Amino acid sequence: ADNDNDAAADQGEEEEAMNNDDNVTVSFTKIAALPTDNPKKKRFGIKFDNFKDLPAEMGRRVQSSIFSCFQTDWCVLMCPGGDSAADGEEDEWVKIGIKRKSEGE
Repeated sequence: ADNDNDAAADQGEEEEAMNNDDNVTVSFTKIAALPTDNPKKKRFGIKFDNFKDLPAEMGRRVQSSIFSCFQTDWCVLMCPGGDSAADGEEDEWVKIGIKRKSEGE
């Protein structure tokens, strides 16, 4: 999303699309481009609102707002309570990933 209006529209579309998946929560996020010295590189900062209130069950996913980078739409997926435990041990790590939401040009 290139401006605030597009971001709000994307957020609404995301929420409706994700309502069908009981294992995903769409979180209001603030995504901002960060300065960089190299014009060929892009940097972003992301803030999940009310992080402490996000679901902490293992395997429960939280999706950020969609953002654009290099003509491709992306979102951040996070499992605040971890994704899966190896060898039956408790997982104490937050899992974070980036998911492509559209095809680039």
